[in-house]
Amino acid sequence: MQSRKKVFFAAIAICILFTIKGFGAVTNGEDLGPKQLDPAELRDLYKLSRPELTAKLDALPPLEAWRRALVLGAINMDQKKIASAEEYFNLALKYVAGSTYAQERVSTLFPLAFAQFMKGDQQKGLEYLLQAKSIVDSNMVRDEKIKITLLIELGEAYYRLGMYKDSLEVYQEADKTAQTLNNELLSAKCKMGLGYAYIKLGINLDKAQDLMVAACEVYKKNKMTADAAEALKCLGNIESGSDLDKAQEFYVKALVLYKECEDDHGQGNCHFNLGLLCKDKGRYDKALEHLNSALYFFSRSGSPTGNGISQLAMGQTYILMKKFPEAKAALDQASSLLERSQSWDRLGETEESLGDLAAAQDDREKANSYYKKAVERFNGLKLSDRADATEKKIR
Repeated sequence: MQSRKKVFFAAIAICILFTIKGFGAVTNGEDLGPKQLDPAELRDLYKLSRPELTAKLDALPPLEAWRRALVLGAINMDQKKIASAEEYFNLALKYVAGSTYAQERVSTLFPLAFAQFMKGDQQKGLEYLLQAKSIVDSNMVRDEKIKITLLIELGEAYYRLGMYKDSLEVYQEADKTAQTLNNELLSAKCKMGLGYAYIKLGINLDKAQDLMVAACEVYKKNKMTADAAEALKCLGNIESGSDLDKAQEFYVKALVLYKECEDDHGQGNCHFNLGLLCKDKGRYDKALEHLNSALYFFSRSGSPTGNGISQLAMGQTYILMKKFPEAKAALDQASSLLERSQSWDRLGETEESLGDLAAAQDDREKANSYYKKAVERFNGLKLSDRADATEKKIR
């Protein structure tokens, strides 16, 4: 079992990460970062009941109370006690409720959003980020780095929800702001986000490729192995629409880097994409082998979305193999997992695939029912091309 001392040091490290990402510990130029907090004091505060802690913090100046509550929230996040972390973060918000503390409120809304994402509640996390954006848009926060970081996180949230047009607009705003700063890592993050959105929307793919290549070079230069692997994986995604062999080459290179940094989620993504390539090449057994590996790594990383898309791809593969009971079982699993993780575009794809399964079994009424559900979902996500393509399957 991890010692209490190690837990606290890890939590402080997380808070420093929050600061780097713009979660804040800087007020009016004064560093109030967690490195100044006494670990012994934190241990004593951690042991208090919630009423005792509130009474203790209420006696402190607001900013001192705020930063202690923020760190205690991070400690609970580190221990994966998400509900307790939320309580501490909400307590922190109480101490910076006035307009004077706009930056601190934004800094606290970030980890609150992150807590929701860890729970799999993408919609609630998005709401916290939009609250933060409304504060930034009111010009009460002047720090451009925080603004860019917020926009990047917001773009990622829209992306996870399948709202790719919204994601693109936010990343475009972030990129425009990033150009005013001399920060190549934030600029690389914006390039990645724009590339993601272009790929999902199926537009400006040459531009997306240039953006990913540029981001990859920045990440390699800064020895950010996992980020460089992500860029290579995205380059594979771009090539998958035209050159399957070249796409496979990128995925294999990305997989090597993900293995090097022991990134389970990244390895899962690479196996998933290699599975899709094998499916498209008609190598169904090899596709299932990769998809089972994807399930293994996504399960290790605790990703219901990853497990959901793997089951979806397995279901689609089984349909092509005419193994209909196996296809139905996999697609039902995908539907449950993707609904739980609020991956709405992928859930729409699952509904479309269930329609394909029913059509393959000559059940036109059931097929049309699934297709109509998918069309409605795609339209709600502003994915008109996907909606139109699915609607053509209705007879």
